[in-house]
Amino acid sequence: MLVSLNRYDGGWEFAAPLDLSETTRIQIYTRIGNHRIQELLAFPHATIRELSWEDSPPVLLAVVHLPSKLWNDPEDQTFVCTHLARQLVDAEDSVEHGRLLVVGDFNINPFEAAMLSPAALNAESSRRVAEKRARVINGHSYRYFYNPMWNFFGDAGSGPGGTYFYGGGKKARVSWNIFDQQQIIFTPAPPNSRCVGETFGSNVRDALAARRSNRATALHLPNRRRGETECA
Repeated sequence: MLVSLNRYDGGWEFAAPLDLSETTRIQIYTRIGNHRIQELLAFPHATIRELSWEDSPPVLLAVVHLPSKLWNDPEDQTFVCTHLARQLVDAEDSVEHGRLLVVGDFNINPFEAAMLSPAALNAESSRRVAEKRARVINGHSYRYFYNPMWNFFGDAGSGPGGTYFYGGGKKARVSWNIFDQQQIIFTPAPPNSRCVGETFGSNVRDALAARRSNRATALHLPNRRRGETECA
């Protein structure tokens, strides 16, 4: 991969994990310099790293490729996300800042329990709600994430109504899904804070706009099951 990247556009490096023997589904290649990406934690379905620049505050970047729906039921996925959420909170606490961006293939729709459950990712569709930082249930505090991927459902933009279309199955169904491509969730800064907006907030907005206009790259192409069409 590294040879191919540098063949067309030089300067790429492999951001090696702390433990090269660790089994992971994720590899990261960078042009900002390997020394600027420090791995804090890794497990089979995710890696959490701190990115640093000379003129900007550091940012936590978590890259995930969570288990497939083909082999895992919703309870399994919620269990995995509950563990992931704990690791994300621990990573935030270890660096003492809240600039955390989570990207990757979640294999989960924004409206599923693994995304919405307070004990799992607790990923809100509303940034205003997520800016409250946490919700309290039965005396326990659960940190919010903001999930902008909700904006890609439906017909508001020029692209399709999701990334995966399934026209069969149950009578009550969701035809368009967003679980099989890159998703982004992040910890929003409190109101009037400059951290997220100036560190990576604008880049997130640009990436989302590019994806809506079909200019963004993806982990894999949109797909549908054999014999199905995108619309009736």
